[in-house]
Amino acid sequence: MPSVAPKKVYIIDEAHMLTTEASNVLLKTLEEPPDHVVFILATTNREKIIPTILSRVVEVQFSLASIEELVGSLGRIVNGEKLKVADEVLSLIAGAAHGSFRDATKLLEQLVVSNALEPDAAREILLGKNFETYATSLLAAINEKNATLAVEHIEQSMEAGVELKDLMTDIVGKLMARVRGGEREVLGLVDLLMTASVKAKDALLEQVPYEIAIIKWCIEDATPKTSIVAGPPMAENDRWNGLRDKIKKTQIKSGVGLAKNILLE
Repeated sequence: MPSVAPKKVYIIDEAHMLTTEASNVLLKTLEEPPDHVVFILATTNREKIIPTILSRVVEVQFSLASIEELVGSLGRIVNGEKLKVADEVLSLIAGAAHGSFRDATKLLEQLVVSNALEPDAAREILLGKNFETYATSLLAAINEKNATLAVEHIEQSMEAGVELKDLMTDIVGKLMARVRGGEREVLGLVDLLMTASVKAKDALLEQVPYEIAIIKWCIEDATPKTSIVAGPPMAENDRWNGLRDKIKKTQIKSGVGLAKNILLE
């Protein structure tokens, strides 16, 4: 029985990491829990929890924290520890944490340990070395509608340790800034990249949905809408074949070449 409070609360963090055996043992307790006990199972991978456990719990979905909420939480930690951290660095951490208070705290600890609390040093650790160079180069290739070069930039950035999600978030942010400035023509690309971000979560190779989206965007102007000339659209076929051959010939590390073959075969 509880010694003080009327209820005892057990929090099982990362519940999806439980083995099948451990899950089955927990299941027996959840089937007939003591009246004075409450179990809270926290997870970021609901699909990995066995269905029999899911059927015996009440699910509560929590939304991701906003940038403002994360910056506020980090600010309280910084003030409590009497650290001097610029607001720009706190914003960088909040963006890299992708809505997670725990990840934001871990990233702050990483910067403190690495003595990288200055903006430039923090940016290099959080986003990867030469992040802006890769982002700028990728955006330039997209602007030129050069699909081959754009795919190469994506692969090179990943090989350099740049987080793909951070890179694409930056690209979408820059594109939306252009939309707000009146460039409505890039809305189609934003839509393609947002759809790709959903597909990337379950993709065998996370870069493939983004590469497909960019290739579609780069070739759309060359796709004939109507034709009064009989016969196959040879120019478009030649463009596709040329693009496929160029990408296949790109020398990259293991796994990436396979991704491109799957993409264009």
